[in-house]
Amino acid sequence: MLSTTVRSTRAQLIAALVAARVLFVAGIAIGRRLEPVAGMRPPNVLFMWDGAFYRDLAMLGYGGTSRDAARFFPLYPVLGRWLGAILGGRTELALMLLANGAAVAATFLLYRLVVHQLGDERVAIRAAVIFTLFPASAVLCLPYSESLTLLLVFIAALALADQHPLHAIAPLIAAGLTRPTGVLLCVPVGLLALHALKEPHSRNRRSLASWGAAVIAPMIGLGIFLLWLKMAGRTWSDPIDIQRELRAGFAEPISRSARMVWSVGTGNFRDVHNLGFLVLLLVGLGGAIRSKYSPPWTIYLGVGLVIALASNNVDSIGRYGVVLAPAWAVGLATVLERRWMYGVFVAGSGLGLAIITALWVRGAVVP
Repeated sequence: MLSTTVRSTRAQLIAALVAARVLFVAGIAIGRRLEPVAGMRPPNVLFMWDGAFYRDLAMLGYGGTSRDAARFFPLYPVLGRWLGAILGGRTELALMLLANGAAVAATFLLYRLVVHQLGDERVAIRAAVIFTLFPASAVLCLPYSESLTLLLVFIAALALADQHPLHAIAPLIAAGLTRPTGVLLCVPVGLLALHALKEPHSRNRRSLASWGAAVIAPMIGLGIFLLWLKMAGRTWSDPIDIQRELRAGFAEPISRSARMVWSVGTGNFRDVHNLGFLVLLLVGLGGAIRSKYSPPWTIYLGVGLVIALASNNVDSIGRYGVVLAPAWAVGLATVLERRWMYGVFVAGSGLGLAIITALWVRGAVVP
């Protein structure tokens, strides 16, 4: 029989996951009642924005889609195609099931990871709930690849925390095949490898080979993707060229952040949601540093935020930040140590999830 603590933990996490999806649906309903931005509301609002590219890739592959599809990595749409075939050709349903199923599994694995790393059940529960109800985590309800990426990251992180780098290789390769940020996993894995190999008993051929393979695994995933593009008649530089165009060129991150603050402060609210997400993620980063949470995963968050800010167009920074978990969620959980602060934040965050979903549906904000 499950202990009372285990039942309570599961109940809290399930409640957060259900609440996130109820708020997501409410946001869709509100968004559909708002006047849309011109030309920005297709019939199926779940498959607007990047969801349309994933659906097209699942159905047609890179050879049958537009050039812009080359910036999307293949694992998620391929899995959607396979599951869609099992479901009688219902590819859209398959992509939604994959994304939401991976989000549920990732939430429970995040809880397990934080308990393993910190030994603090309270912080682990709070981190998982904050992760689930964070406004930008609405993307985990959409047919996007973020949920799958996070699931793979947490599987690998648990294996590495147990000093089993061999068990992390497959999910790390898969993460490199799922999102561009997958290759950033070389940073925390490399730092974890350096720490592990400081121990004299770890300096043997097997450990060196295992950790070395884990470090380069995300790059192997990226290499497979680039080869995949080449076989589909595209070029390896297409993803970079397309991202450069969409991001309006690259910029120095500190001055770009300052411009965003100045713009919002002087009455131009185009980037107000991006600034809000950035502030929350930076608070999470600060909390992770203050609590001395796993330095490799905290550095991973910091490096990822710098890269996300290194462009003139910082739309979707909230979504980019979400996929850099677990450090920001743990950091916020430690900052919000008082019960009333945590309760207010979770309530406000859930409301924000519904609002940001409504703005996505309206076409006013890019998810």
